[in-house]
Amino acid sequence: MIVRRLSETDTFNRNIACIGYFDGVHRGHQELIKETVTEASKRGLEAHLITFDPDPYDVIGKKKGEHLNSFRRRLE
Repeated sequence: MIVRRLSETDTFNRNIACIGYFDGVHRGHQELIKETVTEASKRGLEAHLITFDPDPYDVIGKKKGEHLNSFRRRLE
């Protein structure tokens, strides 16, 4: 797995991605990721998962409670 931060010059013309915070990869998240990989394979595209650090709720000041996993753990 390659982990990197996106830049303003990144383009996604041959990629498909699922986007979310993914704090704890429950069955719903697993299904979303599986579907993204399946769809990418069908179309000959690269599959990507986009997540956030920090949590968007923290950024806008709407604290939603404790997180299940740290950013490092989510990457693992």
